[in-house]
Amino acid sequence: MNTAPTDTSTKQHKQQKASAAHKAVVDRWSQIPDKYSEKDLAFNFMTFMFEKLGIKIENIKSEPHIGNGSTLRPDYLIYQSPLEAPVLAIEIKKRVIELSSIADKEFAEQCEKHVLYREAVGFDPATPNNGIRQYLDVGKVKAEFLAPYGLVFNGDFFQLWRRVDGLVFPLTPIQKVSKTSWPKLLKQLQKCLTEKPTALVTGIWNMKGGVAKTTSAINMAAMLALHGKNVLLIDLDLQGDLTHGLGFNPDHLPDFLTPVTDKLNLKEIDAAQAILKSAIKQKIFPTNDKKSFPLSLLSTHRDVLKEFRDRTDISPLQTFINMIELLKRDYDYIFIDTSPTLDQLASCFLSICDHVLVPIDGDKAIRHALRIHQEILPTFRQARLTHHLPYGPLSLGIVRSNWAIAQGAEEALASKIANNFAGKQYETRLCQYAHVEVASMRQTPVVCWRNSPISKLYANLTNEVFLTHNFIA
Repeated sequence: MNTAPTDTSTKQHKQQKASAAHKAVVDRWSQIPDKYSEKDLAFNFMTFMFEKLGIKIENIKSEPHIGNGSTLRPDYLIYQSPLEAPVLAIEIKKRVIELSSIADKEFAEQCEKHVLYREAVGFDPATPNNGIRQYLDVGKVKAEFLAPYGLVFNGDFFQLWRRVDGLVFPLTPIQKVSKTSWPKLLKQLQKCLTEKPTALVTGIWNMKGGVAKTTSAINMAAMLALHGKNVLLIDLDLQGDLTHGLGFNPDHLPDFLTPVTDKLNLKEIDAAQAILKSAIKQKIFPTNDKKSFPLSLLSTHRDVLKEFRDRTDISPLQTFINMIELLKRDYDYIFIDTSPTLDQLASCFLSICDHVLVPIDGDKAIRHALRIHQEILPTFRQARLTHHLPYGPLSLGIVRSNWAIAQGAEEALASKIANNFAGKQYETRLCQYAHVEVASMRQTPVVCWRNSPISKLYANLTNEVFLTHNFIA
């Protein structure tokens, strides 16, 4: 239990100071004309906002050269310390009447099509107009200038972006700036400026079984661990295949869900965190080239999961939301495995994850993938916005898994995907290899055999999705 005394007067003073600063920003913004140049916006508003947010002058760099090419110059880089890498890259654009006059309900949809927003993000890499897409590109930007966050802003649109290794994606939806929205927007911005980035939460999921979702989760997590990342896997599937695949018996694992829920309900946060830490199992996996990597697992037995899923006296979702917030502080990546069925546990997973990567192995899996991309993920995104939960889940796209499709059939499937799917498609095809079954029987990731063809495929896919530049809009 967190028993540290709270200095109420100090906390109130900080809140009052922040509120006064936010009010000053809103008042200054209210003076900006509907038509206002980028230069004037930078000079008369951005510098004022930086000051009110407590950003020191020495922690602001204006139009720095951040890459090998002279064209890579964001409007600002913001630092917590001049001795560290920046925390935020900012691209601003001029204010124009056609954006400021759009109604709130239509704003995001129309803004997304507007040339100023698209240039600020850098949607079209073929044009000379660089944006956040380019300024967070691990392949173009020097390491000392790579920020974990980006902001696009013009006085009317406001959107934060995030970079995790090579993956770049929107941290928030497009938001319209107004007197009423400013406090929320400034809180979002201050969180990026002051808090350490937390784990990326990902699921590999399809509503069709047998597409190697669990195998892929284990081996992509293992590849990230081989790159020095701290990775946690959470098993929410009643079958417990992920748990078995890492060499644990879920029947022998304790019930952490009930005690954690009880402690969270009592606001005993430290006690809940201690229970989680004691429930997490870590195992070191050796590789055939004399290396090793650790993977952490949070799991419990089938009956506990089933009973927790079906409880009506509590909100399982709220427990998972709070639980993930505690766990995200200690890891770089969290992978969640769940059933193909869209049950209560799968709904919890979709309500807490940042991204979903969808494996496909043929026509049936493609139909499910399209539904996930076009219907299910947007529905959960909208629900999470309504309940002020973190933005997501976003689609990481599709990967061809267990791939043993004849050339003619593949061409037909590719045509079907191209005509119906607007998301990302990865080049790597995870073909079927007997070595995967051998690794499964030995309860170890197949990537422990570093020269295996399937290991090389998982290395390629992990690079494509997470480690090299991967822009997800």
